[in-house]
Amino acid sequence: LPLFKVPACVLFAKRDSSQGSPEDRLPVLEWKGKLPLRDISWNVAKTHLHSETKEGRVVYLGTRAAFSTSSGAVAHSKQSPYQGIFKQGATIVPRSFYFVRVNELPEPIDMGAVYWAETDPKQAKQAKKPYQDVYISGLVEAKFVFATVIARHVLPYAHLAPSTVVLPVNVKDKTLSVVLPDKLVGDGYRDVGRWMGEAERLWNEKRGDKAAKQTAFEWLDYQGKLTAQHLSRRHLVLYNAAGKNVSASYFDRNSCSLPFVVDHTVYWAAFSNEDEVHYVVAVLNSETVNLAIKAFQSRGLLGQRHVHKKLLELPIPTFDHEKKAHTDIAALGAQAHEEAAKLVSSAAFPADSSIARQRGFVRLNLKSIMKKIDDLVANLLKGA
Repeated sequence: LPLFKVPACVLFAKRDSSQGSPEDRLPVLEWKGKLPLRDISWNVAKTHLHSETKEGRVVYLGTRAAFSTSSGAVAHSKQSPYQGIFKQGATIVPRSFYFVRVNELPEPIDMGAVYWAETDPKQAKQAKKPYQDVYISGLVEAKFVFATVIARHVLPYAHLAPSTVVLPVNVKDKTLSVVLPDKLVGDGYRDVGRWMGEAERLWNEKRGDKAAKQTAFEWLDYQGKLTAQHLSRRHLVLYNAAGKNVSASYFDRNSCSLPFVVDHTVYWAAFSNEDEVHYVVAVLNSETVNLAIKAFQSRGLLGQRHVHKKLLELPIPTFDHEKKAHTDIAALGAQAHEEAAKLVSSAAFPADSSIARQRGFVRLNLKSIMKKIDDLVANLLKGA
């Protein structure tokens, strides 16, 4: 009911000597509809609304509790051991500073070459104030060209082609470190030094007094979320930080000709083998996990909108090669990964459509295998 642009609730109660229990079921009258105007009378509003009688109860997610008319866990549980492994990606914003289109970028890239780059026009169109008019172009040294995935690229079991970014980042022994513009120029990287100098100038100009509190490059590596990404970690699981539904995919760094970093719109974790990757991706993509977090997601006009680490509060067990349930999920996850990759590269894939439609296309075409996975995941979490 859009009274406050988000769902609203009112609770009617009467004083009673009974203490009650979290297991109690309570009658709920759930109203839905769209009001034509604000602050209208009940006589007008009631013609646009309809109600449904439901039953509400307390549901749990790890140690969290919520009152909901949807199904959910009936008791507290321990969070998954994976909770501490997943991290949020780097704040590669403002995007107009870093997301670029590079002309005639070969594959593999010549790391000793210099290429012409410009602010990615797609990112420029989506830029928020005050960065909507930012446009940078010029030569950049190849060693500062990276690839990244944002949430928009992550589909169930697959991902779209990564974006290209120019970053003031030095790579040594697969470890990342941010380098300031003056140091870049002093080290002989004059082209990318000029680029980042312009980015720094625009940041200071548009941030005003706020720029003194945090430089553009401190923000780029906020809380060490960029430099914590070690490039030797090959097998990654990625999932969207925001959105109504969870989409998780496997990313193999060896499949990308550029050094790969993760953006803040995505959560990531690195694993030593592919079996565990496919197991984790399959569990996170399951309908059981997706529905379990619904009562705990913040909501807007379009419904639930944040995922973050809520799904990792479920008791998802660590992958164990000795447990058949785990290896069965991993095998089905690997199969789903292969089929999703074919779907994304097929002529039927809605490449020019919204991310919601693209994700829906993959889910629809993987419906059979995802049902098998979901049955196994439901039993897995019941036995955790």
